[in-house]
Amino acid sequence: MQKKILEVRTPIVSAYPDLAHLFSILVDNKKCEKWIYNYFIQMEIYNTLYEETPRLDFYKPFLWESCPFIQQQIIEKVFLNRLDISVINFIEKSICDNEYILIDIDHFEVKDSCFYKNKHVIHKVLIYGYDKEQKKLYIGDYFENYKYGFKEMNYRDFLKAYVSCEQYIAKDIESSIRKYGIRIIKTEFDNDYIFDWKFLKNSFIAYIQGTNLNKYYKIANIANRDNWSNGIKTYNILKKYIEDLCKLEKSDYYPFRTFQVLYEHKKLMYSRVIFLTNEKYITKEECVYDFEKIKVEAEKIRNLFLIYYLKPKKEYLIKVRKNLEILQNNEGKAIKKLCENLNRYSKNIDMLK
Repeated sequence: MQKKILEVRTPIVSAYPDLAHLFSILVDNKKCEKWIYNYFIQMEIYNTLYEETPRLDFYKPFLWESCPFIQQQIIEKVFLNRLDISVINFIEKSICDNEYILIDIDHFEVKDSCFYKNKHVIHKVLIYGYDKEQKKLYIGDYFENYKYGFKEMNYRDFLKAYVSCEQYIAKDIESSIRKYGIRIIKTEFDNDYIFDWKFLKNSFIAYIQGTNLNKYYKIANIANRDNWSNGIKTYNILKKYIEDLCKLEKSDYYPFRTFQVLYEHKKLMYSRVIFLTNEKYITKEECVYDFEKIKVEAEKIRNLFLIYYLKPKKEYLIKVRKNLEILQNNEGKAIKKLCENLNRYSKNIDMLK
């Protein structure tokens, strides 16, 4: 086949690559939204700063393995060499078989990247199509202004980035100990997902309590999470970071993506509440407005921090700290109200059994 492009869509969450890549290929909205809204409620943040900044993220253990709509396998790049298969031929064959590819390349050689010829950054890109005649691939990743999107990349530039990735890993001790495999992904939308409202309610309760969900996932090997904060408690780490930042003359690191994740979490929560309303889990008038307001508040915080990054005046940090406090209080109240609605729903379900 001379050309083939698999379907992708703009992901609802894109601050970090794992969710951005996955949500890009979950194109069956009606089926996938049930799973997405059932999970991705809990948040986590490491209590110790990473590169002098906090790193807020969704709590998502075994993300790819737990998704009910994909089949995947991971192979090491060395197997392509052993079988004497070029990476381009491998990608073409995989796309022909309706398989997406996640593979590491060096953004130093990616013309559309903000790191082009500036910094070696090893990153997994999503490959979802190719054109033999034009000799180009279709990829998803972070490009201009480090925003997630979809671009075309010619075979020559891709091979340079692929080879540079291997050379850079070999030189960098810290990077070389990481596992750089090729992830092959196939989507399957034949089966319906059964919404687990009990897990949903437990997730909301865990969020309010600031506890992780390991016992629900039955995850033994990551049970020791003492140095992490979850749910509503993540705000305390963010507020402490802003307070410490106010004491500094300047910082070399600004965690804009942390505040983007904060906003995307509230945006997803708002969409989730609309979904729960449409599915008759809750009544619209009681919760939708609360979470719409929370989403707007989180967007305001993100924008204020961006303004501070562009114009580092402490008055913006003071506003961020104040608004984080307001957001924490409002979200706690809104989720408690939502849990009360779900409790009433669960009692109605029990009566029907």
